[in-house]
Amino acid sequence: MRKITLILPILVFFTSSVFGEFNPDLALSADNSPKTYINYKNYNKPRNNSESVESRTLQIELGSSVLNAKTKLWNDFFKIDSRLNVLSSFPGTSINLTLTENLAIPENRSIIRTMHHFWDLQIGVGKSWLITEDITRVSLPFTFIEKNANCVHNGVLIFDIQLNEISKGYFQIGGETCLYFKYDFIGEINIEAENNDYNEKSVNEYKSWKTSQFPIKSITSLGDSSKSFGAEKEVKPMFMSVYGYFDGENHYRGGCSTRWGRYPHCSQMLLPSYSLAKSVYASLALDELEKNYPGISKAKVIDHVPECSNKKWKGVTFEHALDSAVGHYRNDKHPLDEALISERGFFTSLTHAEKIKLACGLFSKKDKPGKKFVYHSTDIYILGTALNNFIKSANSPSSDLYEDIMKPLWGDLNLSHALNESQRTTDVINQTFTAWGLFFLSTDIVSIGNYLREIAEENPQSIMGSSLQLNKKDRGLDAFSGIKFYNNGFWARKLPGFQVGCKEDVFIPYMEGYGGIVVALMPNGHLYYFFSDGDQFSWSKAAKASSKIKSFCES
Repeated sequence: MRKITLILPILVFFTSSVFGEFNPDLALSADNSPKTYINYKNYNKPRNNSESVESRTLQIELGSSVLNAKTKLWNDFFKIDSRLNVLSSFPGTSINLTLTENLAIPENRSIIRTMHHFWDLQIGVGKSWLITEDITRVSLPFTFIEKNANCVHNGVLIFDIQLNEISKGYFQIGGETCLYFKYDFIGEINIEAENNDYNEKSVNEYKSWKTSQFPIKSITSLGDSSKSFGAEKEVKPMFMSVYGYFDGENHYRGGCSTRWGRYPHCSQMLLPSYSLAKSVYASLALDELEKNYPGISKAKVIDHVPECSNKKWKGVTFEHALDSAVGHYRNDKHPLDEALISERGFFTSLTHAEKIKLACGLFSKKDKPGKKFVYHSTDIYILGTALNNFIKSANSPSSDLYEDIMKPLWGDLNLSHALNESQRTTDVINQTFTAWGLFFLSTDIVSIGNYLREIAEENPQSIMGSSLQLNKKDRGLDAFSGIKFYNNGFWARKLPGFQVGCKEDVFIPYMEGYGGIVVALMPNGHLYYFFSDGDQFSWSKAAKASSKIKSFCES
């Protein structure tokens, strides 16, 4: 039987501070609260505060009405706020939150589909500490996520608990990974809470996950080489969310900067996938299915996607779709066709019927399948539909590509809750976007990259082996003047050997995402990534620095 103590929103029950200034060392109150944008260090646990809080689990209700709101728009290219009034409320929700030691652990750390008209929400593991002997401060990382899109806006929420009373919540958003919508947002929300049975399972699960991750060190631990990772001349710091380097043993991380100081929950900063999903979802799913259903990559789209029954789809295979080489296009100059896809409303369409109709019918046939690369997110959406329909026919109508193929794999890799959900269409079909719509923590990027390399090395002739350029006979299709290639949802860059001290040219496979996202899988077994939103994609300095740390040349 659950013990319940009803906690009502309170007015002022804490000691106030000097009027007009927020003192983070004192309890929150109407007088002592953030009333303007402040450095995030004020939302963080003091370093010298290590005394454990009382272990307890609460069911928390986060209100949706925002009081004393202040906003500052930095970039609203599509006039989102003026059209939809999105910066006036909070996507309220209910969470089970466990406090223990200096942690604040939500039971569900995945993407929460809310009733808000524009925002979904994610809440990560935060911190808790004692302000006084009987007052506990909680600091939670949270993220506003645009419905049907991949932008993330990272914030922090703080509130105090005194015995069985809870203060208002005070939040600040001051950073994002989003090319077209940037803003600051602060305000207050009402919070209600009830005591719940202590959730030891949630605590143990989080601690187990944390200990399973590769050790994280500051990027500065790499010495002089660190200046080449996240280099200012390649990606401006004002646009950089986070970046990192993995040497096979240690994860070196930098960034986590915002407009208001360093984000206080760097390890919990939510990151968008955009087209990284083409690699870590579509490509990996086909590679996994090929193991159990040999030859599936050669299956025909026309046999598994009824909406693509037009004769122009005859001969187009699953792998052709993954290569964005179906032979249908309007303009082969990148990224003109992708821009047209966006203009026609493919990304904003809410239902599968709308998306698949556009995907199958937008372009006319101009080449034989497999001959020419023309970048299309629609092709990957078609592939996701085909694979999902194949899984249903091979198993049961209730089968689902993401739930039955990807999530068990994520579990084996000890990935974060961020990957428990994929964005989907808002109808009964509930089709995953496949070409975009996943979310990560930085640790997930390292674990996934490490796994991709392992399975590619196990079978260089496999889909993943070719994707990661281990099959010299299959470099992929020319994507740009013999310098860039595209193969099975992965890009590859040909680096002249002399630039890195090698006799032969070096091919570096990488993933790329809209706005300024790169994950490069270096030939020396290392990995470099950055998530930014200034439409900058350069990483030459990082590649050359990596080759100096460990040679790219074949032994």
